[in-house]
Amino acid sequence: MIILPQYKIHNLTARGASRHGIGFAAPLRFLLLWTIVLCMPAVAAKRQIILDSLWVQGGELRLSFHVDDLLDDKAIQGLQRGFTSEISHLVQLWQVKGVISQVAGQRPFIFRVYHDNWSQKFAIISEEESRLTSQIETLRRICTSVQAAAVVHADQLAPDARLFLTITTTFQPISDETYGELRAWVSGRTSDNSKAGLKRGRFFGFLADLLGFGDRALQLKTDSFVITAGGTLQYVK
Repeated sequence: MIILPQYKIHNLTARGASRHGIGFAAPLRFLLLWTIVLCMPAVAAKRQIILDSLWVQGGELRLSFHVDDLLDDKAIQGLQRGFTSEISHLVQLWQVKGVISQVAGQRPFIFRVYHDNWSQKFAIISEEESRLTSQIETLRRICTSVQAAAVVHADQLAPDARLFLTITTTFQPISDETYGELRAWVSGRTSDNSKAGLKRGRFFGFLADLLGFGDRALQLKTDSFVITAGGTLQYVK
């Protein structure tokens, strides 16, 4: 449920609702939502994926990386106001075969985040764990960095295969779940969680972008490399 602190709507429904079932309250809800979110200050940031290390250990290709300035102050404020957000990192290893490239291995890392009003802490849910933290820096560290993660075993690759790695990070400040609740709230209808994956309309997408809550996507691509017979990584031109 979306919780907007210190704001309540009382007796806004007017007679003569439109034939679409959206009463006079809908534009007032929209105006209130616009006012609340516009009060959040925008912060300019340079977002980028940084590959900290790429190496072979125990026959496995491993990497560590982090994303700078992904969870900025506005994203944190959105969480504190009731948004549920999702951060996903997709690591893909590509093998070059002539003029084409094929995926030789991949690994996703997905984090779902919201602010738990009961404990006044951030809830972080991933495949590996669920945890609560009151520390914003801990939230940022967990959701925007991956450490010593194995991508693929070298035995699965052709000898002297020419490889490269891509990391794609996608951040939804307003998750599909929150989007459905917001849309229902603005239109004056009851939220239907079964429609959480409903396609976003152009207007809502434009509004989210305008207010700084649009989806963010980043990608990093490494130079080509090979894994030698001795189990070391060597970059090639």
